[in-house]
Amino acid sequence: MPYLKGIIYFFFLNSRSMRVVIIGGGAAGMSAASRIRRLRRDFEVVVFERTGMISHAPCGIPYYLEGLFDNYELFMHYTPDYFGRERGIDVRTNEAVIEVGLGYVVTDRGNKVGWDYLVLATGAIPAIPNIPIKGDHVFTVHHPADAINLRNVLYSMDSVGIIGTGYIGLEVAST
Repeated sequence: MPYLKGIIYFFFLNSRSMRVVIIGGGAAGMSAASRIRRLRRDFEVVVFERTGMISHAPCGIPYYLEGLFDNYELFMHYTPDYFGRERGIDVRTNEAVIEVGLGYVVTDRGNKVGWDYLVLATGAIPAIPNIPIKGDHVFTVHHPADAINLRNVLYSMDSVGIIGTGYIGLEVAST
């Protein structure tokens, strides 16, 4: 990602203190926040994550669904408190950005936060095939928060069908 390094180095060359808002607290968002913090201690860095998990590891989803561990916090390598305390990054979990404007964002809590730089690190969205399946027992599993919702109903099921051959789907099928 040479373009990202170019953007990050631009931060380093800019001489005035600024606010960087990052939408998305997954691996990409938290890596960007940490890199900006290392290069510019004077910049304010604010991360918005719609779920309660940041810097999460989706590769653990199949093992959580299988019941190999129960503590969903194990999906996170670092907690929001760690980023605040150790790195000086303002991490706002369970707060979704619902509007982005020129120089500001608005969250679902009604907070309007200005920005000088905006980083979008929202990740991918699972592709839903165009087939007639709908209902309370149809799930997409992409984020650890999805696994928590699925696990709440999974053990009451007699059978499960998995559509998709991504690494999460394959691992879930093999468990």
